[in-house]
Amino acid sequence: MTTNGTVLNANVEAYVTALRIHPIISVDAMDPRRLEEIRVGVRAAELWKNIDRYQELAAGYGKTVLFSFCLMTSNWQEFEPFLREVDA
Repeated sequence: MTTNGTVLNANVEAYVTALRIHPIISVDAMDPRRLEEIRVGVRAAELWKNIDRYQELAAGYGKTVLFSFCLMTSNWQEFEPFLREVDA
């Protein structure tokens, strides 16, 4: 399942767990301000909190969270920090 990670409520958690979903989360910048500019309505701190929770859920049934990055002219300088973060 690919998601922007912005919605994670009890219903989503139930589906993720019951279906043993392997989450793929799209993150287009590491800098919070740039991320919020690219993804209007996203709050970076909340997104990373949701990512942590997705990781906990997936680990509970032996999966990991994968990440995707949409490379654009507005965020190309964010790609290296993104790679460093997801490698960690």
